[in-house]
Amino acid sequence: MGAITNVYTIAAVKLNSTLIDAITAQSIKPGLAALVLGGSGAIDPTFVGIGEIRPEFTFTTTAIKSALAACGISGLALTGGTVFFQKTILGGVRGSTLAHVKGTIVAGIAIPVSLRAAQGGAASIEYRIILTSADGTTAPIAFAASQTLETGQGTVPNAYTLGAVTINGTELVGVQSLSIDFGIGVWVSNGSGLVYPTHSAISSRAPVITIQTLDCDQFVTMGLDGAAQGATNSTIVLGDLTEGAVVGTSPITFTIDEGLFYYEEISGSHGERLGGSVKLIPTFDGTAAIMAISGTT
Repeated sequence: MGAITNVYTIAAVKLNSTLIDAITAQSIKPGLAALVLGGSGAIDPTFVGIGEIRPEFTFTTTAIKSALAACGISGLALTGGTVFFQKTILGGVRGSTLAHVKGTIVAGIAIPVSLRAAQGGAASIEYRIILTSADGTTAPIAFAASQTLETGQGTVPNAYTLGAVTINGTELVGVQSLSIDFGIGVWVSNGSGLVYPTHSAISSRAPVITIQTLDCDQFVTMGLDGAAQGATNSTIVLGDLTEGAVVGTSPITFTIDEGLFYYEEISGSHGERLGGSVKLIPTFDGTAAIMAISGTT
């Protein structure tokens, strides 16, 4: 019986030259498609091979400013970067230099998946990293043991929490939580028998914002058919958290100038408050960004 001697945890992620810290979750998926074959009436398969491999990884971080500054809603073409398995020490804390497993990214694309914020909590954002090969035969990420972590990793460079939401200039009061699904579709392409994908590109972008609120009065104004975005822009604000203090004065703001708002549901139960779920579907007006972001620089 072998005793486990090496146990790892997550660490910071680097996209090109930008270090994304305050990682709260991470997942690496090799994306191997196994071809399992049998035939001629045999009860068991007699052959297994590899059709293709499409590696990806995802991570979630509370360093929203750093992440959005590096990779906004148009994605980020990757020409390098790193991901780590950070080694722990038996009876101690973390390994020192030359103790960790490092994955070096060759190429790919990074896209935001979703953003979550709730009253009184730290907002977080999730990213999807799709890896591509230079020639279809060389792995798009290379792992090596006995490596050193990125310099400066392990900090919380910035943090944000739920702020105010306005619809056509009127505040939606009592907001409890919100989520932004960035709705980014990606084409991942390979062919000619190559095992790894060699191309990735954004195919579509259709963001959807969902807001949980105690404000049921706006439903009376909107009615069953909702409200179109008017001349006054609508905004979603994430307040910046200040070390050792309350919310500061440098928020991140998402601005929408075309789209539709509507109450998806108003519900409640005995002994609880009635609340509403408001959907916002932004659309492109032909000029401004479908969802402009400020406060990340």
